[in-house]
Amino acid sequence: PLKQLFHQLSAHYQTESRAQQQDFMGLSVQAVDGVVYSLPYTDENLQYFSSSKGRTKEAPYPQMRSVCLINTDTHEIIDTTLGDMGQGEITLARQLNIQDNSITL
Repeated sequence: PLKQLFHQLSAHYQTESRAQQQDFMGLSVQAVDGVVYSLPYTDENLQYFSSSKGRTKEAPYPQMRSVCLINTDTHEIIDTTLGDMGQGEITLARQLNIQDNSITL
């Protein structure tokens, strides 16, 4: 349900801002970027997301990795994927819905 809501809102805002967007040779310019969020310490979060592991110890709280597809002109998030710390950014980036009429950095 949350992912559907995100895509509905994202599509709405992209349509509204399309007139403001610059492009490169007719292509929408997009970028992929990743981030790690620290989550509240609950048994459910820890079990589902786990935490990152350093050289000597594990982080004391659960963490979630997110990779976003972003319009470089408007800075709007076009698509996002979420995963646990065992998934790398490239793995999550492959799940993004890259638009056909775009160039992605």
